[in-house]
Amino acid sequence: MPDRPLTPEEQRAERRRGILDATAALLAGTPVAKLSIGDIGRAVGLATSNVLRYFESREAILLDLLDEQQSGWAAALDARIAHSDAPLPERAAAAARLLAESLEERPVLCELLTARSAVLERDISVHVLLRHRYAAADVEESLVPVVRRLLPELVPHRAHRLVTTTLLAVPAVWPQAHPSRSLLAVFEADPLLAREQRGFADALARLVEDVALGLVSRA
Repeated sequence: MPDRPLTPEEQRAERRRGILDATAALLAGTPVAKLSIGDIGRAVGLATSNVLRYFESREAILLDLLDEQQSGWAAALDARIAHSDAPLPERAAAAARLLAESLEERPVLCELLTARSAVLERDISVHVLLRHRYAAADVEESLVPVVRRLLPELVPHRAHRLVTTTLLAVPAVWPQAHPSRSLLAVFEADPLLAREQRGFADALARLVEDVALGLVSRA
């Protein structure tokens, strides 16, 4: 027996799903700054005008994708963090390492977080931006009890601060860990200038660990 025809709402959801999936695939090899809505349309076989029937702009597509990426990250992190009776310094280091490594495993998420404030949240409708910010707040709140499994010394609002600080640090650390060709040439010309260069997970974990210990000490 043939499947029933899709309703208009289902067709729209399916088309939006295809656009988001194509955008995620494109971001695996194209920086956010160089990705156009025309590129996205070509990837799904749609004219730009037709893509805009499903999303109001390129930024709206990328913010929706960011919401999905953050939700997936939070769910994966929830499955990885477990209670521990180790001393506080060890638990703080473990929490920082898990946060950093779980983000490094999601380069599309890191690219989108890096572009969010400077690019994606500009020239966007209040409706789309509100929806994104509510989704982001939900993810942050969902991670509070996850973080507190390893660091129960942190009261909820300080655990929340650790989560938000981690996310705010990504736009600073990600580009430094992925230098441009010009900067790589500079490092090659003078290796001393590269002595503080670190991989993303290492650099972010060190920062998050310091913040975690600082938040605990303030408590």
